[in-house]
Amino acid sequence: MYIFTDGSCIGNPGKGASGIFINCTQRIPLPKIGYIINNIIDFSSQYNIFLNFSNFTTSNIEEMNAVLLAFRYLDYSNIQKVDIYTDSQYVANGYNNWMHNWIKKEWKTTHNHIIANLLLWQELYNYYNKYKNVKVIWIRSHTNNKDFFSTSNAVIDKAVQNYARSFK
Repeated sequence: MYIFTDGSCIGNPGKGASGIFINCTQRIPLPKIGYIINNIIDFSSQYNIFLNFSNFTTSNIEEMNAVLLAFRYLDYSNIQKVDIYTDSQYVANGYNNWMHNWIKKEWKTTHNHIIANLLLWQELYNYYNKYKNVKVIWIRSHTNNKDFFSTSNAVIDKAVQNYARSFK
């Protein structure tokens, strides 16, 4: 199973959305909307897409929210091994590389400032410890390639952007 994530912000800061596209060959168990994941607004059963809206946010926050949404889905589904794809280098590098140094420095940067989006990073760190077999992998976006990964990324990118724009 592959989970593709994306976040979008109209304005930055502004209205935004995050979402996940679960690309698998079978139907997946569906959480009860509003029960398993707070603030889920929409679900498309045709494409296994979950979407979330935020009224005032940033692109980085929505990218992080998307990966958190994927982990929350894992909590619900009891799946232990999956690859999560993000087109955010900020999230992929933070999750795979930077978090470990931040922990050693009590969540501070090299300039001794508290890192941005601290609570979200701490939540991601909890999932890092919980799901040792889950990989968060960076994928290049907007390539127009027709391979599985590029088209899957394009599906969630379009869904999230359209969803963010739908709230005027």
